[in-house]
Amino acid sequence: MMMDLGYTQKEISEKTGFSETTVNRRLKMAELDKKALKQAVGLQITMDDLDKLSQIKDIKKRNELLSQYGENNFDWMVHAAIKREKADRVRPKAMKMIKDAKIRPIPDKDKYSLYSKYESKPGWRFELDKWDGKSSIIPKADGELYYRENGTDIEIYQKVKKQKAEPVKKTPEELEKYEAQPDKYNIFSFPEARTNYLQINPYGPGD
Repeated sequence: MMMDLGYTQKEISEKTGFSETTVNRRLKMAELDKKALKQAVGLQITMDDLDKLSQIKDIKKRNELLSQYGENNFDWMVHAAIKREKADRVRPKAMKMIKDAKIRPIPDKDKYSLYSKYESKPGWRFELDKWDGKSSIIPKADGELYYRENGTDIEIYQKVKKQKAEPVKKTPEELEKYEAQPDKYNIFSFPEARTNYLQINPYGPGD
């Protein structure tokens, strides 16, 4: 009511004798859904829980979580909602930075084979809820970069460079040994011999 009359939190604190923290708490509580708050009070919600809820700017989300007080994952849900809000506030800036750097999203067709085609490096994952909204999130790298949004994080990737397989080179002595004992070194063309041999020597032929 005093806020409606134009008083600031500091002025209310001075007139009532309550600290500004207490005044702020009461004001935040006044914004909450009365039915949900009554239910939560019946479940012995603490001021610490209400303080955590007050960090969520979206009053609709705050009331939604308040109505779920008493569930085992309540603390986790509140923490996740706070992270999401912080990340969403700076997400447009991050996406503009990525767009300006011409970094493309990971193609949908590659999302299920991500780690076989792309690689990320230490420092290429950015937690938006902790980002200052100013420092660069564009890593220095050769070649084309890609990005993926993963919850409150943005991850930067580049394509894995394909390496040509070097042919196995054998010395004349090794070749002579293989040719002289085909039944020993070419057993994979004979299923029965292969099974019998591997039972005796599972680690392959010796010297």
